[in-house]
Amino acid sequence: AIPPDVSHYTTPVYSLPNASAYAPPSAKKTLAFFGGSVFPSNLTDHRGSFYSKGVRQYFKSFFMKHPGFKISGTRSATYWEDLRTSKFCLCPEGWHAWTPRPIEAIISGCVPVLLSEEVELPFEETIDYAGVLIRVR
Repeated sequence: AIPPDVSHYTTPVYSLPNASAYAPPSAKKTLAFFGGSVFPSNLTDHRGSFYSKGVRQYFKSFFMKHPGFKISGTRSATYWEDLRTSKFCLCPEGWHAWTPRPIEAIISGCVPVLLSEEVELPFEETIDYAGVLIRVR
């Protein structure tokens, strides 16, 4: 289910700078990266759904200070570079049962780690994502 307002996703995936220049494994200095908003976990949307079920808040409070992890805001100035130079890209759910993060990670050469039981991937019924992402339920 795609929400009616997607205006907050203003950077299309095809605008990745230097999309063909993947970072070699030796240049991947970050173990895991998450670039996204973190709101209080007690917020609910118009459907009564709790925001991220506390996963994003856990990232911010626990992993932000750990070496090897980078947690930043959505579309930070270094968002694409952070994806490109990370080994794993964390993809938790937010408000909706979809996210562009796994696809952004794949095209950036980062292994997406999908942290949700509910997130649906594009064309999931026909594409076998098992070889390109890790799903944690």
